[in-house]
Amino acid sequence: AAIGSVVNMSARLMCEADGGILIDETTFRHLPSHEFSSFLKILPITVKGREEPLQVYSYVKSAPQCISRRLNEDMDLPHYCRHPLKSLLVKIANVVLNIESNGNFPVVKVPAASFLSVLARVFRRNRTTPVENTLAVVLIEGKAGSG
Repeated sequence: AAIGSVVNMSARLMCEADGGILIDETTFRHLPSHEFSSFLKILPITVKGREEPLQVYSYVKSAPQCISRRLNEDMDLPHYCRHPLKSLLVKIANVVLNIESNGNFPVVKVPAASFLSVLARVFRRNRTTPVENTLAVVLIEGKAGSG
């Protein structure tokens, strides 16, 4: 049976995961290398009982589940779902605009209106579908901790 700090850390990760799957750095390092691509390194979290922030990884396939559940609950995405969603949106925009990327962020800044039209083009079923009938996506990003 596991007792002590391991159980405490597991309980805290479970609370932070909010239905998704989070693992710590130690667990990530012990995974087989072919599993690394299944996890996304997210911002470190502060947990009670630990002085330094804990580096965590989110299981990529759990992000869509927590995103759809949270959208139905209160329209607020948990922090560990925001990065996978933003990465997906940036990849879509990069493909459509043929932009070279630097990590997860485009090298050039795309005006908001252009970004929305790019996403609208991507989500159209075919070229004749009116833009009004496409998925509307708005990406608003502020400073971390700004509310």
